[in-house]
Amino acid sequence: MSWGRLLLYPFTLVASWVHEMGHGLAALCVGGGFGRLQVFLDATVLAHTAAPLGREGLVAMAGVMAPAIVGSSIIALSRGPTRARAVLLVLAAAMVLTSVLWVRDVTGLIMVPTVALMGAAIALKTGADTRRIFAQFVGLYVALDTPLRLDNALAVRVWWLDGMTTRPTDFVVLATHWGRSRFVWSLGASVVSVLLLALGLLIAWWRSGRSEPAMSDIAG
Repeated sequence: MSWGRLLLYPFTLVASWVHEMGHGLAALCVGGGFGRLQVFLDATVLAHTAAPLGREGLVAMAGVMAPAIVGSSIIALSRGPTRARAVLLVLAAAMVLTSVLWVRDVTGLIMVPTVALMGAAIALKTGADTRRIFAQFVGLYVALDTPLRLDNALAVRVWWLDGMTTRPTDFVVLATHWGRSRFVWSLGASVVSVLLLALGLLIAWWRSGRSEPAMSDIAG
């Protein structure tokens, strides 16, 4: 593993975790099952889910869009140091909770809580600017998860993990159950992800600007 991939490992794991938790929670919401969350050493995460007939597309779409929704929300909510601390602590707590509920493999039981504790340590032990910048970088990296995987999503039709076929890609599932091509679904999801990211950045910028004191207040 290169130094760049190693440095980005915690962020990649968080993005993969958000994506797969989107699948898992959606499966539960539509009346299906969420058996376990499997974590691999390369930061790949796999949610073992079952969806009722006809609702597979909803479960696939939830995983595709979860990173954009969560990432843009992190950016919008962590515009100040106090809010950034709260966002990082909530994210860390959620990762630990899902480890208890759904992670069963040794790699996951080590890596997910470790990354969660790293985030909590940054939230509690670093300065205001550091934790705010860190939280917003996490949000940016997570929000761009789907667009950054666009080339891979178009290149493959099934996921391979540990040398075994696991399941069709999300865009193949969407094309199969909802029509259109996987190219249309992947491109559409990427565009919506970028728009959600832009909205999160706009909210963060707008709120930050409003929180600054006016020049008349300073002069007075």
